[in-house]
Amino acid sequence: MRKFMFIFAVLFVFSAVYSQDDLKQRSMMKKTIFYVTPDGKTASADYWQLSLGNFAVKVQRRYPGEGIVPIEGNVNAAFMSGGYIEGNGFGDRGKISANADFAVKRGGKFETIRADSIDFIFYGGTKVKLKNSSQIEDLFVHIEDPYNTYPPKKFVLGIYNHNKQFDELAFSHEINPLIGVSFTAEGAKNAYQAALAEMNK
Repeated sequence: MRKFMFIFAVLFVFSAVYSQDDLKQRSMMKKTIFYVTPDGKTASADYWQLSLGNFAVKVQRRYPGEGIVPIEGNVNAAFMSGGYIEGNGFGDRGKISANADFAVKRGGKFETIRADSIDFIFYGGTKVKLKNSSQIEDLFVHIEDPYNTYPPKKFVLGIYNHNKQFDELAFSHEINPLIGVSFTAEGAKNAYQAALAEMNK
């Protein structure tokens, strides 16, 4: 029995690693992001993953013969260089793959926002400035339902390198602590100034 459990555990680990590699290839497209560190220095990365945290969720899934069933679980959310947020985790019925978006709260209601509308994100991922606004707003992660909407719990940028010879992506390093991110160098610099202003309030 122990031998069987050991083999099962090894197979599970290998399948998880391979599935993550496949997921990584599908999720990351080349899209340059600029980031700023606590010393005010900016740099950029073409392939990246912005970890936002692990969140308790309740989602609904359809099962043959059962109809729509509520599922409770936990989902890790990450903003990918493919331009969208991935939500993957496990619930009381196994693996969960959830749709997720960024959101802001206006008039007491959450409104999802497009990634390309973001000027910069800063302050631990909890603050955002949109391109069409001069206001700083609170940022949230919205996972399929308003009840599954939370401020980011993490703000860590994973950097990946592209091996052109083998056409593969390989993890390089993490940027942590991270002050802000933007899709422009100017936006990253503005994120640093906004973070200083927020800390001095």
